[in-house]
Amino acid sequence: MDIRESKTAILYSEIHPLGREHYAKLKQILSPSFLNEESNFFKDKICLDAGCGLDRAVASMKMHGGKVVIGIDIAIENLKKARELNKEEKNVYFIQASTLKLPFKDEIFDFVHCSGVLHRTISPLSGSMELTRCLKTKGKIYLGLYGKGGIASFCISLGRLIAKIIPYKIGKNLLSIIIKNKLFLCNLLDVFYVPILERYTKDEIKQWFRRNYSQPVFLEEKIDNIFDSKLLRLIHPSSCYGVPKILQRLLYGEGWIKVKGIKEWKRID
Repeated sequence: MDIRESKTAILYSEIHPLGREHYAKLKQILSPSFLNEESNFFKDKICLDAGCGLDRAVASMKMHGGKVVIGIDIAIENLKKARELNKEEKNVYFIQASTLKLPFKDEIFDFVHCSGVLHRTISPLSGSMELTRCLKTKGKIYLGLYGKGGIASFCISLGRLIAKIIPYKIGKNLLSIIIKNKLFLCNLLDVFYVPILERYTKDEIKQWFRRNYSQPVFLEEKIDNIFDSKLLRLIHPSSCYGVPKILQRLLYGEGWIKVKGIKEWKRID
């Protein structure tokens, strides 16, 4: 495992449990309606959540009818907690693995979900190819990625520069004094201290889909943040829909890119 991946695993093992009190809401985040699919979309499907954290998408896919749902993550402590939360569920499994090297055979999943993960890896394109390899032909994929540009991105970049000066434990203690909402605190610690944080344009993401998928669909009007902090709703790019277009671009640039595609070709080389 790359040193930066190891640091990410340690960071996420510590900060993700901060949002556990929001688990009941978070596990409803991925629904057929959010994906613009029929209500029975997950029924009898074999599903993967790549970078599952505490399993919110895993729980959601299972709740909506998934036959078998597997979550992978590099943070072992997150997997332990995810197993605990799902100990009564059948056909739900959690495996420690990197999105860049999935321990699965070709073409076994009907649906692959990977949100907030690839842009934190050393090779996002390689990760997208691995996800594609494991997805069945005619299967569907969903990706969530940070978009480029905007005041919010500039503020995050500024915060990351400051975080290079202030050690994580001191930064966490300082932010804990100011911010009482633990889910907000988790998100700030994530974007400030995660070793890698890339951003993309929609055109760049289209290139990832070019060889293996039909034309990707961007879920422009879907708001997937359910945070109860007004400030977090203001600064998070998934909140930009409904804001005038000019203001959207100014605040969030490309925003939070939510895209899905249908795999049309098996060949990925």
